[in-house]
Amino acid sequence: MDNKALTKFNTSRTSLINSFSAGNLPMPYANEIFLLNIWIAGLNYYEGHNIEGELNVGDKLLLKREPKNQYDNLAIEIYDAKNRKLGYVPRAKNEVISRLMDGGKLLYGIITEIKYEYLEISADIFMSDF
Repeated sequence: MDNKALTKFNTSRTSLINSFSAGNLPMPYANEIFLLNIWIAGLNYYEGHNIEGELNVGDKLLLKREPKNQYDNLAIEIYDAKNRKLGYVPRAKNEVISRLMDGGKLLYGIITEIKYEYLEISADIFMSDF
């Protein structure tokens, strides 16, 4: 058999593939998927009352899994942009999103409403899908 290839292989195109697999290309088709709306649980036990004047509708919230939580192994902590703990995703609504986070999905929240009388904060939870 002849050592010549049946088709020519253009090696210049492989650099694009290698850049993509290394994570060096922007993701122009990222989707932001709305998952659910929650009221943050436990605000009275964390930083909520100390920083309530600094929080605004539209602020992004960071979600962190807390699998070693002694009360709920599906717990998801909620932090503001300055990494101050506000509370948790309510236990009744955390199962699906904790599984998504455990599967490597990027989830975040956005404050949608603040009630100052008893300090209640509502947030929408989104998933970034690339």
